[in-house]
Amino acid sequence: MKSLEPSPRKIHFSSLVTRLPGIIPGLLSLESFQALENCIEDRQKNTGFFKFNEYKKDRAKLFGRFQGIFLKGYDNLRGVDRRFGKINIEISNICNLQCTFCPEVIRSKKTMKLDAFEHITKEIAPLTDQVTYHLMGDPLVHSKLDAFLEISARYNTPVFLVTNGTLLDANRSKSLLHPILRQVNFSLHSFPDNFPDRDPGTYLARIFEYVDRALLRRPDLYLNFRLWNLESPTRFPEANSRIREHIETHYKVKLPDRVDVRSKKSFRIRDRLYVHYDTEFVWPDPELPLLGETGTCHGLRNHFGILVDGTVVPCCLDKEGRIPLGNILERPILEILESRKAKEILHGFLNRKLVDPLCQRCNYVTRFS
Repeated sequence: MKSLEPSPRKIHFSSLVTRLPGIIPGLLSLESFQALENCIEDRQKNTGFFKFNEYKKDRAKLFGRFQGIFLKGYDNLRGVDRRFGKINIEISNICNLQCTFCPEVIRSKKTMKLDAFEHITKEIAPLTDQVTYHLMGDPLVHSKLDAFLEISARYNTPVFLVTNGTLLDANRSKSLLHPILRQVNFSLHSFPDNFPDRDPGTYLARIFEYVDRALLRRPDLYLNFRLWNLESPTRFPEANSRIREHIETHYKVKLPDRVDVRSKKSFRIRDRLYVHYDTEFVWPDPELPLLGETGTCHGLRNHFGILVDGTVVPCCLDKEGRIPLGNILERPILEILESRKAKEILHGFLNRKLVDPLCQRCNYVTRFS
């Protein structure tokens, strides 16, 4: 007699093949190769060479590093449209510092309310791999950071957090251990820019204390020390020397004396802790001279931004909302992304044409040429 129990769902080969273009990029991404490289590097440090017959010793680490990549491939297999790598949600446009490389926000100073954030998260969660809590402003300024993290966790939306770290204290350090956090970046270049005559030792000690705890309690968490103030792709500013010395002393490492960020920006300190270098850039502004109409951008392709008032912008560098596509608190996000204006801008990027006047004055697009 034929069983009446439902048989397990089968994925037909033809269906699998049609979805391979969406799966393979996730499996063969730069992140996947870096994860494998780090795993092999760990094994080389311990044994002098990598032995595949010792796979059992590495499988937990390897699985953890590849888990997110395979889950992305599985989403594509199920037809889940996570079309964006990240979405920037500006929970506050207020920062406690004013760096020379980060122009002052002209918009009214504001922090996002919890109900607005939950509405936004519910809308964008199916569309993205992760969210950030900034476009401008520092997330640690917001008094409800814990509640924001809980909402992100409720909608299973990993968080990529960037902070200058000057507001880090015991309570915020505890918050930054939340399981929904995928990566925490400290913009260390902000300290010498704001306090050029002060030794960064006390400032860094608080950050190191948190990082050391995170390495023990959250070994899956990526941590970055950012030094994005290089004067040229190969030249360190003098302001970085004391920060580099503190990092080398605390972690007993020797950072490279020379870098070329055109070929490599990230250098591993230990485990998932890295120092990340980059050059400064000029933020786009309508008052800047026209640079040209040819170029491309990752805006609306792998990310977009949502300002603190709900305004959707095509790029994380549109700090004043000069290219408003709509307001997510008033219209569904899919309707905004399918609007004529959004499609024109995206089509332009895909065809190396800068449609909007602000994009035509953006120096950052030269990095994609």
